[in-house]
Amino acid sequence: MSPRYLYLTEHERLERQIRRRVGCRNIASDLVQDIFLRLWEKAVEWKGDSAAYLTRCARNAAIDHLRAEKTKADYLRGVLPEQYAEESESP
Repeated sequence: MSPRYLYLTEHERLERQIRRRVGCRNIASDLVQDIFLRLWEKAVEWKGDSAAYLTRCARNAAIDHLRAEKTKADYLRGVLPEQYAEESESP
């Protein structure tokens, strides 16, 4: 199966799967496009269970996104308001 055919047949299912995890349709759409972009760059013809592979990719992409968001939120919680102040000009 070509990556293009897989995209046409699987992108909606994968988008729903990711949206359930991350809670945002736009993020889910972006993650699915990233998955297929990486697949397209590999230019692989799939002979195995493509649906299972894509499901795993979608799950991993959602988990990676949630981890990155948590890391960003944790970091921002640790930043003090005075750290946002503009730097003073040095002499």
